[in-house]
Amino acid sequence: MIRRRLHSLVADMLLGKHTGHVPRGRGRRRKRTRPTLGLASAARGAASTRTPAGLKVRGPQIRRRGTTATSSCSRGRTGRCTKVRGRSTSGGPRAMTCQRSLRAMRALLLWLLAVSLCVSDPHPPTRSWCAVASIVHTCAVRLLQCVREGGRFNPNSEQRLLCHPRVARRVWLPQAPGPDGGARQRTMMLTSDISLLHDPTGAYQEVVRSYAEDAKTFDNSFAHAWYKLTTRDMGPVTRCLGDMTPPAQPWQFPLPPPPPPASLANFTRVREEVASIDPAYRPLLVRLAWRCAGTFRSTDYLGGCNGARVRFSPEVDWPVNAGLDVALAVLEPIKSRYADGLSWADLIVLAGTKALELSGAPSLPFCGGRTDATTGVGAAFLEPIGVSGAFDDSNVDLRESFKISGLSDREMVALIGGGHSLGGMHVDTSGFQGSWTTDPTSIDNAYFKGLFTESWEVFTVAASGQKQYKARGKDSLFMLKTDMWIRFDPELAAAGEEFAADNRVFLDVFATAWTKLMNADRFDGPGNNLCDSSALQEPVRDSSTATEIARAQM
Repeated sequence: MIRRRLHSLVADMLLGKHTGHVPRGRGRRRKRTRPTLGLASAARGAASTRTPAGLKVRGPQIRRRGTTATSSCSRGRTGRCTKVRGRSTSGGPRAMTCQRSLRAMRALLLWLLAVSLCVSDPHPPTRSWCAVASIVHTCAVRLLQCVREGGRFNPNSEQRLLCHPRVARRVWLPQAPGPDGGARQRTMMLTSDISLLHDPTGAYQEVVRSYAEDAKTFDNSFAHAWYKLTTRDMGPVTRCLGDMTPPAQPWQFPLPPPPPPASLANFTRVREEVASIDPAYRPLLVRLAWRCAGTFRSTDYLGGCNGARVRFSPEVDWPVNAGLDVALAVLEPIKSRYADGLSWADLIVLAGTKALELSGAPSLPFCGGRTDATTGVGAAFLEPIGVSGAFDDSNVDLRESFKISGLSDREMVALIGGGHSLGGMHVDTSGFQGSWTTDPTSIDNAYFKGLFTESWEVFTVAASGQKQYKARGKDSLFMLKTDMWIRFDPELAAAGEEFAADNRVFLDVFATAWTKLMNADRFDGPGNNLCDSSALQEPVRDSSTATEIARAQM
């Protein structure tokens, strides 16, 4: 009750409602009050007349800009000064009312009284004076600021928001610690923040409104966004540790859980079935496994052949993967015979590995237990850097692709040499023609020998217009621009010359690099790999050896 009365008292004093004059003389006259304007109304009322100079004032016009300062104070019947008008010779218009100055003085005196009472005894009943001091302080500051600025007051500005004299209540603005962690300051907004309220489509406004109306929704969205920001470079959820790890999120592209080891196919028998495929498809099977696993990125641990997303768009539609649908069709009968016991991911890797062994590579270990994705959405951002062998490719892009894959220069040179040792180039898929070696059915260091010993000249493919290199005096040997970089880049050439001199060294490095690439996405926590066990790295050769089969059935 007392607080409401104090609020009313503050409002009345600021509005000047208790300023009526009772003149002396015969008899007792009825109390006459002169209506006064509130702060916002006074500002609007002061702009009722336009002067020739464009200045809006109330009452008689004042002199134009550049004249000497003038002022007048007209007094009504009560003897109160109601107006003061003036013009500065150095500034803009200065129009204000004496009543506004009196209102500011009343507020200041009331604030001093309230503060003195509050300081003398901050306990009831004077506690209400503490509230009055807080209320009047804000109002008085704003009124004095209005007077200091020449009476120019925008009723839609922050001043009206902070202290509306008709209700005489204080509105708090959000504050935050200052830069030094001490004094507090108002929170501010950037242009990017305000732009959320001016989206032409209205989408951002809806999001902002939902967060403003429901703090729980905002907290939940912020928690998910923060987790994504700080975790998305860690790859699948299987690389995370601890009890605080949430379930797999959509942006982690989770895969279905792998089947139990007991239900996996007999990988030795699968090897035998792959060996029965027409040898002409072996280079294509190697390329399928290479393209499937080559999407792995060590920068954010995405990609790899686990999931076999090479079967779906967009990965199957990439230009570098043209023709891989033929290899998938060749493997389809084997996949259908083993059903869920053999995933597409395991079959693709195992088929490429077996094709290499049949082409002259050493025995290669296989680590099974992969699973298949149901869509290709996880490969949307994994398209390799544009290194296709075209003349506009750059050595920088080639080296960058090495780093992203997590392979060393030596390992990548070995993989390129091994892959280009088998098969050839086809105009209908790549725009290039010919083969890299005289025997494109076996893998050895013949690729490196020809690269460093032959003389190469630019050759244009008539059917496609693509440029490549052809061995001078020979119509059967061709190279791409990327192959020439192995010869002329000093660091890559060091590995290439080493492989050209020793076939065994080349095959050993190739086998290590191939296994590393095929198993790069088999995570077991943040730093381990499911296939690092020595038991899992032993090749499976004999279908009758149950122990070796179990080791392969990861």
